[in-house]
Amino acid sequence: MLQRRKILRRLGYSFAGISLIFISYRLLSASDLNTEKVAQIAEAQAAQYPEIATEILISMKTPEISKAELDEEQEFEAPLQELIPNDEQSRMLHDAEEIAISRCMNERGFEYIPNRYFANEELDPWGEAISSGDIKAASEIGYGISAGLDSEGLPLPPDANEDLLAQLDEATQVAWDEAFGGKKPDLSAVPQEGSWVNVEVPGFGTVVWDTESCLSDAQRSVYGNDIEQMKAEVLETQIRKKIDNIVVEDADYQKALQDWQNCMAEKGLTFTYPGEPSVSLRRQFQKGELDRAALVEKEIQIATQDAQCFQSAKLDIAQREAERRADAEVREKYAEEIKRLKSSLDTALARAEQLLSANNNE
Repeated sequence: MLQRRKILRRLGYSFAGISLIFISYRLLSASDLNTEKVAQIAEAQAAQYPEIATEILISMKTPEISKAELDEEQEFEAPLQELIPNDEQSRMLHDAEEIAISRCMNERGFEYIPNRYFANEELDPWGEAISSGDIKAASEIGYGISAGLDSEGLPLPPDANEDLLAQLDEATQVAWDEAFGGKKPDLSAVPQEGSWVNVEVPGFGTVVWDTESCLSDAQRSVYGNDIEQMKAEVLETQIRKKIDNIVVEDADYQKALQDWQNCMAEKGLTFTYPGEPSVSLRRQFQKGELDRAALVEKEIQIATQDAQCFQSAKLDIAQREAERRADAEVREKYAEEIKRLKSSLDTALARAEQLLSANNNE
């Protein structure tokens, strides 16, 4: 699974998934966050295709891969792999931002408790096994929907500052939130005035945020320029979207996808893309159409059939090869842009390391 999934937090703007959907003004309650995170995980687990979401399943392996394919796989893990921070790098970027937020809030007279980093496997411990068409995992936990309901801290880790905020009076809470994410913008006023800025995100709309907020200050501390960083993330999203489109249109991938669809149809299941069954079950449960017992039984049954079809269609191999071809095609066309994005990431990692080192020496 893609390692750089962003965690929905108390922030004024945020990307969700690979298309990095921005939120212009947070100020949500803990219950709101839980609802949003449930939706985020449902969509992220929804097989990441254009009709469902935007991210394509990556880096999946099965015992059927030949030695030659394994040798090639060592050289190619995922499209634009060098732009995906590994877990250690993601932790470093996260921790540096949290430290920068804390310093900014302290300077403005507020306490802020840095949130700890959660790795992908902590947020979605079943994602990799399920996404790879693991029949054994599917037969035990289905899509991980029911299992997720029993896991403390899932689907969203608690905000370290919720208890702190609860102890403040209403006026102080408002002041805290404004220092953290900025004052609530007048979204009808475009362009925004003063410290508010707008960035157009194709396919989403206008992103609005307060450059005087501590969130924005932290972004500058790590990335140098919050506006340019946002534009860079939008650019990367656009390039990855082109890869997604190439993969989906790939003839070999389409053949394998058709084999998966036919296999599912033979089992009485009509779906267009892998991941749709999981989303469908989640929605049925959320609407009360399935109780807990029915959800457990049905998700294990469908997930097992899904995994069997996934394997028999060799959809993972077809996808990986399509991604390899798409990666090469996009690299040739957008070489300079990719080089610039990699340089920005390296610079951010260097800044983050310096921030963490300075903090440890205090």
